Amino acid sequence: MVLGWVVVVRRKYLFVGVDPGTTTGIGVLDLDGELVEVCSARDLSFNDVVEFVVDLGNVVVVATDVSPAPDFVEQLSTVLDAVLWVPDSSLKQEVKRDLVREYSCSDKHQVDALAAAIKAYKTMKSKLQRVESNIPSDINERKAKRLVLKGNSLREAIDELREPKQEDKREKEQEFDPEVNQRIRGLEKKVRELQETCRKLRREKENKEKEITELKSELARIKSKRFLHAITSREVEDKKEKINSLERELKEEKQRVQWLKNKLQDAEEIDEVRNKENITVMKKLPSFTMKKIKELEQGIGINKGDIIYIKDPSGGGSTNAERLSKVKAIAHKGKLSHPAKQKFQEKETPIIKTNQIKDHGNYVTAPKKHINQKIQKAKKQIQQQKKKQLESLKEKYGHDKDIEL
Repeated sequence: MVLGWVVVVRRKYLFVGVDPGTTTGIGVLDLDGELVEVCSARDLSFNDVVEFVVDLGNVVVVATDVSPAPDFVEQLSTVLDAVLWVPDSSLKQEVKRDLVREYSCSDKHQVDALAAAIKAYKTMKSKLQRVESNIPSDINERKAKRLVLKGNSLREAIDELREPKQEDKREKEQEFDPEVNQRIRGLEKKVRELQETCRKLRREKENKEKEITELKSELARIKSKRFLHAITSREVEDKKEKINSLERELKEEKQRVQWLKNKLQDAEEIDEVRNKENITVMKKLPSFTMKKIKELEQGIGINKGDIIYIKDPSGGGSTNAERLSKVKAIAHKGKLSHPAKQKFQEKETPIIKTNQIKDHGNYVTAPKKHINQKIQKAKKQIQQQKKKQLESLKEKYGHDKDIEL
């Protein structure tokens, strides 16, 4: 008979924190609160996570840092037959950083997962300490802790562990039985078969992933065609908008050309009338506003030798008068405001009133002799007014002072 040694490996009982997502974080502690593993990886499947944590030991508690727990974490606790620990409310970032400050975490996913495991351990630590303080010497402490964490009272855990199991009896009876070796060889064969099945499944998985990648590429090409179509449509719309814009510009230029033609025609007409000996031509300002002054400047223009006829002088102030003060004279038949009069007098611009006006649209005409007399009279009044002001100043400040207006 060949005797063999039976080696029993004590698998650790674990607290596992999980942060699921595109990148999955995993943090693992043992029953003493010591770090077993902290890591993260992209595109981990559910089965990948199960396989990874089972390789580390027996999972007793699965924890999450958010409330309510994600479906992934709930399913993981169910598959592993582990207690699900969920905080009353999602852990705040500063709390998680404080929990993991003694550990090295590469990213936020590792922080979230490890913080969940640590928080679950600290919450349940008092149960573990009660087991340590009260466990009888003949009871396996680790197994008792596992049962208590899974919801049993300490008494229930002790009773369950003391109750002899038929399986344990059979194992003792068969420990040195030759049939045991045969059974082991059968199990080893079964394991090899299962391993081969796993390899086949992995190959199928790789093929499926390759097929999915090809389908994604095809979908990307289809989307690209649609995108190009959309781009082409956008370019057509842009071209149409550009054409419409150019057509608007062309229409505006045509209007401007027509306006310039009208302006030239008016200017030629004014020059033609000016050549008549007995007629004075005056450019017409419909109202004494800055808008109309600018329109006249941009139209037939306002020049130094012009006489400007203001059809409606009401409302114009000193600013508008300043704008027109360079001309030869201002004619009107209404009433100028006091500030406008003062500004024209200050600039020595003659102001005349006349009713002998003939309206021609952009300009008016009046008898030349009549207008010249009015202008001369207005100039004389300006000089008299200036002289009177000078004498008044001399009387006020003394005749020996040199005073200029």
